[in-house]
Amino acid sequence: MNIDVVDVRLDERKLPYLVSETVAEYRGEYVGEQRLKVNSPEKVVNVLNNVFHMKDFSEEKLYVMFLSASLHVIAYAEVGHGVIDSATVGIREIMQRAFLTNAAGIILAHNHPGLGSTANPSTQDIDVTQGLMRACEIMGIHMFDHIIVAGNEYYSFREKHAELYVKREESRKKRGGKRIEI
Repeated sequence: MNIDVVDVRLDERKLPYLVSETVAEYRGEYVGEQRLKVNSPEKVVNVLNNVFHMKDFSEEKLYVMFLSASLHVIAYAEVGHGVIDSATVGIREIMQRAFLTNAAGIILAHNHPGLGSTANPSTQDIDVTQGLMRACEIMGIHMFDHIIVAGNEYYSFREKHAELYVKREESRKKRGGKRIEI
């Protein structure tokens, strides 16, 4: 099964457009299916480690999975590349790619490299997650999860902090999926 890895380029008028940079091949449990569906953190981690070898990186990398409403993967993008203990992520750039892929939702994923690293989130990881959740809520895009990979372990914000997701989803349902008025 092939998965598009996308990025954004600027045309001659300096307007953004989406390009498929590469096609990653996934040879996991989903062989034969038309589209990859990631409906659990374990499936996400499986793809991250089998396609991108995330647990083996020597520096932090951040990826976003762009998903349909039924949790089928539309595409992936690397949205941050850092050093051994940090990477910069731009919420604006994530949202731009989400719109250009016509994603209904996203999953943010990054790694904690290095010997003895744990998948536990740092203060910055928590801040980025909360900021991205707010941006997604305002823009009408679901943030399904933020997953941190460290070696053979992972940390899923949805699993560990389900109350944050439930609260936001209830708020969205009360509004009927409508835009927030200011």
